[in-house]
Amino acid sequence: MTRYLRHCYPILIAAAAALALAACTSAPGTGTNGNSEFTNADLLDRTFQIQDVAGRGVIDSSHITLTFGQDGQFSGSTGCNRVFGPYTRSGADLEFGTLGTTRKMCPPALMNQEQTVLNILADVIRIERDREGALLVTTADGRSLRGFESTQSALHTYFCDDGATVKATYPTKDKARIVYKGQTFDTTITQSASGSRYTGGGWEWWSKGRVEAHLAPLAAGETIASARGITCRK
Repeated sequence: MTRYLRHCYPILIAAAAALALAACTSAPGTGTNGNSEFTNADLLDRTFQIQDVAGRGVIDSSHITLTFGQDGQFSGSTGCNRVFGPYTRSGADLEFGTLGTTRKMCPPALMNQEQTVLNILADVIRIERDREGALLVTTADGRSLRGFESTQSALHTYFCDDGATVKATYPTKDKARIVYKGQTFDTTITQSASGSRYTGGGWEWWSKGRVEAHLAPLAAGETIASARGITCRK
């Protein structure tokens, strides 16, 4: 036994040195396993389509998404219902508040997948970009949701205080196309203190995390609407 331990010491020392070297050469600002933190510009108001739930992939044709708003609210789809609620993030640390969902019934397989998604969201502690550039949210026990920024412009439907609906799509992070009372107008993002404010076609569309938004007409020469406008919610 003594001879065995004597031969093992160099191996153990070499292994410890290798681990120390790996720790010293890790890039600053990276998470576990070489993952990196998201910047606000790369995360907020972007829709990510989840392609893997707890390492099992997703059911064909199910549409699971997450969108993180600038106002601390998130929204998304579980593949059956809409999900929404508050979140707090500090670097790679992430926590969701009380989750809200719509109550549509779906086939049992989709309902089971939805419950897995909701369970993961309730326990999430980290959000990172993995080595392939995918969004990765994980729980303390290793369950995860993984996906990439959606390349499709999802349609968002808002119900407004005046009884009308607004259909909004966001082809890029800087553009919004708004359909209101049969009119379609293209808008471009402009400077705002909070949320995402778009103007164009004589209208101002001010989105708050894509869960709530404000629509107001622009008078001639205005760049910020003085009219009261209407509030619209999902």
